[in-house]
Amino acid sequence: MQSGIAKIAALFVHCTIITILFYGMNLIYAEITIGFGDLTADIQSVAIYMESNLQISILEYIIYSVLTKGFVFFATGTVIMAFCILADRIVLPYVTAFLLYGISYIAYLTIPAVEKWSVFKYINLIGILETQKLYGSYLNFNIGGYPVSRLVLTRSIIIDLAISGITLSILLFVYGRNFELVKSRSKHKKHFHPHISLLYHEGYKIMITNRAVVVILLFAILIGWQIIGKEYNPSAQEQYYRDIMLQLEGKMTDEKEALIISEQEKYDKAFSEIERIDSMTANGKISENAADGLKAELYAVTFFYPAFERVQHQYQRICENGGSFIYDTGYLYLFGLKNNELLINLFLLSLCVVAAFGNVIPMEYQCGVWYLLGATKAGKKKIIYRKAAVCIIAVMGLSIIPVICRFINISKAYPMHGAGAAITDIPYFEQLPPALSIRAFIILLILAQMGALIVVAAGTLVISYWRKNHIQSVFFSILVFVVPLILKISGIGFAGWFSVFPLYSWTTLIGA
Repeated sequence: MQSGIAKIAALFVHCTIITILFYGMNLIYAEITIGFGDLTADIQSVAIYMESNLQISILEYIIYSVLTKGFVFFATGTVIMAFCILADRIVLPYVTAFLLYGISYIAYLTIPAVEKWSVFKYINLIGILETQKLYGSYLNFNIGGYPVSRLVLTRSIIIDLAISGITLSILLFVYGRNFELVKSRSKHKKHFHPHISLLYHEGYKIMITNRAVVVILLFAILIGWQIIGKEYNPSAQEQYYRDIMLQLEGKMTDEKEALIISEQEKYDKAFSEIERIDSMTANGKISENAADGLKAELYAVTFFYPAFERVQHQYQRICENGGSFIYDTGYLYLFGLKNNELLINLFLLSLCVVAAFGNVIPMEYQCGVWYLLGATKAGKKKIIYRKAAVCIIAVMGLSIIPVICRFINISKAYPMHGAGAAITDIPYFEQLPPALSIRAFIILLILAQMGALIVVAAGTLVISYWRKNHIQSVFFSILVFVVPLILKISGIGFAGWFSVFPLYSWTTLIGA
């Protein structure tokens, strides 16, 4: 009994600390970069939370939100713990967790907010974790013809889930008789084959024994989720520019030139009409109110002229130097020239590399393997080279994930066509050598980002060989490769020059 209670208490402490650390980092980052202002003000002072009926301050809202998330994780953790005690196969607890959150996520996405069964959209685990809606708005459910507060119902569900999980865990722990997993036996016997590849052997030690593959997968999911979840909303001017450039893409033709000339005539006519109205107003022929009414429709036309100037710029360049029309906005986002996300991506990737490979060398010393085997100097050198090769291969694959995710997500709002065109067809890069294609430029970007992560991985290996201690290796690697990025994110711009960020984001340092 006492052992079971101790395990549940440890689970509660673990969930609380992890939640505070995870969401606390976001809060600290927000405070450093933007600032919170007066945290003692009412929650209704924040525009999006004006509908909240709770008499709490902003600080209390933050505390309630974080603690609620932690308690939800604890409640589900107790249920998963009960399945861990009950299960005779190690896969069952993972399946349980996947089903709990997977079904909740599907219900949250698919059930309409105004449907009869909309209550299940909000009281599942994903809906409960949306604490900004739980505490920031007011909602009642129609249950049996009576209004039931969402907040009251949610708290009841969390408490009931926690009590059920705790009760089941203690009862199964006290009265359970079988705490062993089923030993699986293969029907097909395989003959023993000795290791013939040092590279494969070191790869298994690093990726499986050292669990580097778990770290890489978790960070890959985090990075992909962060990138794919970002929404791009083109402005009205950008939509106009996109529509006209998608018609013009490719080599110059008479039809395309006629389209540009007709658009130019439309704007010239609008501007001349505005000048005529201003002249009539100055001469007293019409009042200012009448002039404003006449110019309102004309301003609706000239509003898009700044976007058309980008079209004109490409048209003039093609007339003078040749080339092709290309819709360049998507490529500007991809190369980090607009809404630069490269710094955050590099921060997460560097953290992943340090966490995954900080123990590659120390594991040999701290476990005493090299002393036990009596490895020679030449043997150690070969092993280190193979370890480095495994790390580099893993890092190269990891570095491609952000590029692919960003390309897919950006393309949804800003199509990226004409990759075979010259890089100089993009106005920002018109000073570069014309022989370089956009496709080749993207490949150079990927190679540079691979190189930056390889530098981080190599540096981590060097530091780990120097310290021969896991904790110290991770600490010094973070100090060298991650801290400068944190300082740059915090607004200390020059700190980025002490990191691999200039290499990772070299496309932002060239061009116009």
